[in-house]
Formats: sequence, C-alpha cells, structure tokens
Amino acid sequence: MAAWQGTLSILVRLDEPITIEPYVLHRRNLLMRIFIVAVALAFLGGCATLPNRYAVPGSSTPLTFDEMATQIGDRQVVFVGEFHADRRSQRLVLEVIKSLRAAGRKVVLALELFSVSGQEGLNQWMRGGLGEAQFESFFRQRVRLPYWHYRNIFLYAKEEGIPLAAINAERSLIGAVAKNGIDRVPKDLLGRLGFVSCNEDPVYANFFEDVKSRGLHLSGMPYLCDGQRLRDAFMAYRVAGILQVNRPVVVVLVGALHATRNAVPRLLQQYQPSSYAVIMPRAISGAVPQVGRKRLADYLWY
Repeated sequence: MAAWQGTLSILVRLDEPITIEPYVLHRRNLLMRIFIVAVALAFLGGCATLPNRYAVPGSSTPLTFDEMATQIGDRQVVFVGEFHADRRSQRLVLEVIKSLRAAGRKVVLALELFSVSGQEGLNQWMRGGLGEAQFESFFRQRVRLPYWHYRNIFLYAKEEGIPLAAINAERSLIGAVAKNGIDRVPKDLLGRLGFVSCNEDPVYANFFEDVKSRGLHLSGMPYLCDGQRLRDAFMAYRVAGILQVNRPVVVVLVGALHATRNAVPRLLQQYQPSSYAVIMPRAISGAVPQVGRKRLADYLWY
C-alpha cells in the first residue's frame, strides 16, 4: 500500500473511478415512529447543544463526552447513529470529529445522506467549485432534511480539509428491492457485495422483525428487509473501501437503525474486519428495546 501522501482509496460506484476532495479517492415512514420521536427530541433539544451525558448500555455510571472520546480514540470506525431531526445528533458528530483530529487522527466523514451519484457535488464543494448557496441547493435537491441541521459539519469539513464520502445506494434501487425483491438488483452488484437475503441472514432478519413488529415499516413493501439489508451492505462495503488504504479513522453518520451493531457495523466485518464504536441516542431504545438488552450500541447519549 502507498503512503498517505494525500491519497486514499475508496469504492465509490463499485466499478468507476472518482475523486473525493481534498484527497484523491478512487474505486475499487425512516420509519414513522422514529420520525415522531426524533421530531419530539428536536423540540426538546432546542438549538444544537452537545449532549452532556453518555452511558454504556447496562451501566448506571454516566460518562462525560471527554471520557467517551478518550475511549473511542483508537477505533478505526466510529458510527454515530442519528435521529435526523434532532440537531444534537449533528452537533455530536462534529465534536467527535474534532476530538479525533485533536488526538492526531486523520478523519474521513462517510455520509448516508448522499447516494454515490452525489459524490461529485461533495467534491465540488470541497474544492471551492460551489459556493454555499449553490451547495445548499445541491443538498436540498438530494436530501429530504433541513440543510441547516448539517451546515456546521460541511463548513468545518471544508475549512479543515476533511474528505466527505457519499456511501448510500441510490434511493430508486432500494425502493425497487423493497417492493419487488432482489431480482431488481444487477447480478454483478450482488456478487461484489456477496449479498444474501434476509432469509439467509437470521441475525439481520430477527433484528428487522423486531423493528417491523413495532410498526416501523412501510405498507406495500413486502421485501423491505431485503431492501434495508442491501442498503446496509452497500454502505458497509464502501466504508471498507475507505479503510483499505492508509487506515484513516472513518466517522460514519447514519440513521440510528443502520448504526446498530446488527446492521452496518456487523456487515462491515465481512468486508474489512475493523475495530469500531457505535454511539446513538438513548431514545432509540424506546423504539428498539434490543439496543439496551442486547448491547447493539457501545454508548448511548441523553
């Protein structure tokens, strides 16, 4: 492997080279109850304040942010599971990035927000080809969330030269799978991902069934489990691509369900065994009790 020298390697379209600025990187209803909880938390959270209490599931001893940051400082991947509507989630990921950089780590920020076709827009933002008004327009065209929730993250990344990686599959592909099954997926993509359906992955299927049984699913999508598993496998594969050269620490900002240990983190181990930590809001345990009962997160904030 080559030395860092401003260069990383990442699998972007799985078959096409692409550049992620500022480093050259080349190929190789969520669900209605959670939305309701997230909106409530957004009002409770007010402005983007940093959560001040953290805990290991099952422990009654609270941690400060600095104590948690010290414990995750040597991990190769840090998953920050967010409630998209709660601005504290975005403030937390920004502070995690800052703490890792303060410890001398090289950071790449991987974003569920953008599918791979949005990578060039992120590149243009990083290289100065898009002003903020243009970038905000680009964001709004692709992301169904408020730009101002994420604005400080993008400004900090640009100022500090932190690579931004789009890691999500295309929404149309996931939707087609959820409605019609994996026959809608090109066989070469399934082969590269080593993809198996929920019927062949009981760990994921059982986790998803618990989620679905609590009303967190959409009608008219009989293959939703396969669609979500494909999304998670795709994101895990792309995070693995970042890790394969020069070993930066990858901060992965994804929805809380995707961040649980049974989702993207577990699938990542199939592509690139890595040390990782999962941080998510404690409120997720109200929708998915497994988070506390089965240690599906390493740290919960509240």
